[in-house]
Amino acid sequence: MKALRALPWIAALVAVAIAASGYGARFGAWDYRVGFSILRYATYAGLAVAAIALVALCIPRTRARNGTVLAVALVVAAAASALPMYWLQQARTLPPINDITTDPDDPPEFVAIAPLRADAPVSAAYGGKATADAQRAGYPDIAPIDLSRPPAAAFDDALAVARAMGWTIVASDARTGRIEATATTA
Repeated sequence: MKALRALPWIAALVAVAIAASGYGARFGAWDYRVGFSILRYATYAGLAVAAIALVALCIPRTRARNGTVLAVALVVAAAASALPMYWLQQARTLPPINDITTDPDDPPEFVAIAPLRADAPVSAAYGGKATADAQRAGYPDIAPIDLSRPPAAAFDDALAVARAMGWTIVASDARTGRIEATATTA
C-alpha cells in the first residue's frame, strides 16, 4: 500500500516540527504559544504515525511488503514523540507557576524589569499566597539563606555569580541589595 510508504516521511516531518517548535519561538519566527501548539499537534501526529505503523506491522501480509518502512516510521515517530511526552509527565509533577522566589513571604518586586515586561502575556507581579503555597509544595528546598558575610560582600558575590552564569544584568543596587537580571535558554 503506497500510503504506508509515506509514514517515514511523515514521521520525519513530525520530528522536525517538534525540534523546530521551541527554536522558532526562541528566534522570533512565531509566538511561544504557537510553538507550544506545534509541539502539541506534532506529538499527537507522531503518536498516530507510531500507532498506525505498529498496527500495520502486526498484519503479516503488510509486514512482509513494508516491514522496513513501517519499522523506520515507528522508531522515528516514537522517538520524536517520547521527549515531549516526558516533558508533559515532568510538568504534571510540578506546580504551574512561572515565578519562583527564595522568599515567598516577602518576594522582591521587579523595578527595572517591570517596564520591559509591560506588554508580556504573563505578568511580572508575584502571584501572592496561592503561588507561594504552590512553590513551597513543589520546591520545598528553595528558601532564603543566612550568611555570616557582610551584606556588601554577599551582594558582590551574588552579582559576580549572576554575571558568571551569563545572565543579563538589567539593574543592580548594592544599597538595597537588589539585582534584576534575565536569563534566556535555548
